Amino acid sequence: MGYWKKISNIFSVFSRPSGNKDTVMDDNHERQMQEAFAAAEQMYQAGDYAAAFRQMAAVAQAGDAQGQYNLAVFYRDGSGTARDEAKARFWLERAAAQDFAPAQYELGFFCYQGEGGAQDMAQARTWFERAAALGHADAQRVLNRWRGR
Repeated sequence: MGYWKKISNIFSVFSRPSGNKDTVMDDNHERQMQEAFAAAEQMYQAGDYAAAFRQMAAVAQAGDAQGQYNLAVFYRDGSGTARDEAKARFWLERAAAQDFAPAQYELGFFCYQGEGGAQDMAQARTWFERAAALGHADAQRVLNRWRGR
């Protein structure tokens, strides 16, 4: 599956930009998420894939789109957990619904190839279009090829 990055390359997604938050609660939540991402990366780099998976699962379950995307990659690769394309698709759908362009792009391929669920070309195109509209360059290239450009 050439369109998936190796999990060791997704840690650029793990580094989270600090945002401008209006409330102390938002600041605390963002700080907790940054700490959780950093901990997951350290665990992964140390070879403790199961611990990294558990850490990222907590982030994903807290509703963080990047965490949901990363958890999907863990499931897709079977890193720290059993390989499960259906669960990978589930978490991609959650992240994509939050307008996380990398998840929309990957979900487009899942729909296109029928991974983790039914093949659905119309849905694949929709996810590629949504990712492209958010500036995802690879999604834009896929659509250009699809249109024959």
